[in-house]
Amino acid sequence: MCSVHQESQMTEQPGGPIPPFSTTYIERSPLEKQAKEAIEQPGCLLRIKSPRKMGKTSLILQVKTHAIGLGYSTVHLDFRRIESRVLSDFNTFLRWFCKTLSYQLKLEDELEDYWDEDIGGKISCTAYLYNCILEKLETPLLLVLSEIDHLFEHPQIYQDFLPLLRSWYEEAKQEESIQKLRLILTYSTEIYVPLKINQSPFNVGSVLQLTRFNLEQTEALVCCYGFLSTLSKTIADQLYEWVNGHPYLTQLALYHLNKQIEVNSETPEVKLAHIIEESATLSGIYSDHLRRCLIHLKQNQELATAFQYVVEIDEAITLDPILAYQLESLGLVTLIGNQVICSCQLYRQYFRTYKLDTIDQHPLIHHIKQLEKQNITLKSLSETDELTGLANRRWFNSTIEQEWERLGNQNNSLSLLLVDIDYFKVYNDLYGHPAGDVCLQKIAQALTECINRSTDLVSRYGGEEFAILLPMSNTQRGVQVAQRIQHQIKALQITVENPRVICFPENVVTVSIGVASIIPSSDFNWRDLVEAADRSLYQSKRKGRNRITVSQAFSEFNE
Repeated sequence: MCSVHQESQMTEQPGGPIPPFSTTYIERSPLEKQAKEAIEQPGCLLRIKSPRKMGKTSLILQVKTHAIGLGYSTVHLDFRRIESRVLSDFNTFLRWFCKTLSYQLKLEDELEDYWDEDIGGKISCTAYLYNCILEKLETPLLLVLSEIDHLFEHPQIYQDFLPLLRSWYEEAKQEESIQKLRLILTYSTEIYVPLKINQSPFNVGSVLQLTRFNLEQTEALVCCYGFLSTLSKTIADQLYEWVNGHPYLTQLALYHLNKQIEVNSETPEVKLAHIIEESATLSGIYSDHLRRCLIHLKQNQELATAFQYVVEIDEAITLDPILAYQLESLGLVTLIGNQVICSCQLYRQYFRTYKLDTIDQHPLIHHIKQLEKQNITLKSLSETDELTGLANRRWFNSTIEQEWERLGNQNNSLSLLLVDIDYFKVYNDLYGHPAGDVCLQKIAQALTECINRSTDLVSRYGGEEFAILLPMSNTQRGVQVAQRIQHQIKALQITVENPRVICFPENVVTVSIGVASIIPSSDFNWRDLVEAADRSLYQSKRKGRNRITVSQAFSEFNE
């Protein structure tokens, strides 16, 4: 968590990179550590990939600061800033590249002494880099090439320049003098340019893909804006559910929230609810960002059609792999195995409201929707418990497996509650199966009312036992939900006559609950979480029922 000082009250609208020592920079461990360790390796090539506005430049500033601390020289070239005339010809581009290196390093420009049209631009550029740059530097050179995907629009450049980068990396394995060069490439879009596998720099070296903030990191950012710890969790929960940890979108909402609190007497929770409610409209705080996404999609009808399909369907779906990767590189979808799902509720609501031209009338979409309706009906029949209307065991197993993978990638918590109706078999024998069915239905409805997130899942696990899956929830929230369930079940007032005679804990139906929480990792699998919750439930029943027991099985791994 970061400390709060004057910088937490940010006066500038978010959008640019965050300075290296800013308290509003939130680390996404272990990415920073991995990046810093990578550039310490001689002749390294590090690739950093993420959609725009995810913090690539801020991470680069962190790495550059680390490199300067090690005594390295640094050069940072952003290919978005190149003049169009430079990109018209490969030799012109290479000459610009060499001169810019000399200029930023404050070295003498000796390009004319090394440039030879007869041997070609690639050899001339390489000779200049080795002899006039690296040889004259006493320390390693960190060379950052940002937004290299900007070159993909210029085949006359990338077809030769990208293999050239690959050749420098390969030569560094053998030539000690070249090992001073430490390359970082950043890009946003998926790589679809035609390059031979042994000429591409995108399949060698190390790669880091920037992830969205998890819930804890979101709360840390909220704290940096000066909100008290109790309030910061509430705000973080609301924002996380809406933008799913997108760094820029989260920070933009906090900036506007702070501004509006200064001139408005409403509580932060109420004001944030208003901001979120209006955020997917044309006048909302995200209008510029959403409009850019809309324009990009309209330039590619096939991509737009695919994404409209994604936002219309609430569940993960299968797309053509190329379209799926393109949408993921734009930050619009999240990959779950071989399927995709809309990356946040903001995008889903906005693109459902503002249709992408006449996509909804497209024959493909119409046909897909008809098939999807049929599939949903069949899926509902196969994955829903007939008596309670809840998800059945099959649906639960499928969901927990997906959430385990998703939250493991995000380094986020997953909680599971197993709920058992106390002495239900006795109740069933006393009052008959029809009364038992009504009891199950009432409790199923009460359990559903006890959860408040769209990602939570209540399922009938078997007989009188229910499973409640709480993604992005730690032990504290798991216990809070369990306590709410106990209170709600008792409030149903499903009475039991002569409870002491037949050993019921009270004169109304009660439940025993086992709670287990974990941050998914390769050390365990989701069945370990189920087993831990089941052991806790057993302890609740063994100790007299009508109680909650929290598993300690993963406590050391959740710290």
